Amino acid sequence: MLRASSQGSEVDFDAITGGASDEVTGVAYGAELIAYADAVVARSADVTRTRDAVRKSLGDAAVVDVAAVIANFQRMVRIADGIGIPLGEELDLRSADLRHEIGINDFAGAAERAISAT
Repeated sequence: MLRASSQGSEVDFDAITGGASDEVTGVAYGAELIAYADAVVARSADVTRTRDAVRKSLGDAAVVDVAAVIANFQRMVRIADGIGIPLGEELDLRSADLRHEIGINDFAGAAERAISAT
């Protein structure tokens, strides 16, 4: 899905796997957004600090929007994990290089769904 939606655009996946600067992400305040998302997902003590950084940079409304996006992704993953949604052979083949590039195959859910380890 990421690969298809990025057709015609230059995409650097370092923002996902190893860098969070605005230059790497191409998104204003990308570092703050990624730090907040990482803190929420990890249930880290840094949630308050990173949320405050987003609020300071982008405002109260953005904090609500960002929290909603984080929650939505968490919800989708939990539903998929709960019912064991398979990746499917076609998507498995089409996404193999991208999953390897961004480290998806390293997640526990990848092994549970027997995703090919290319």
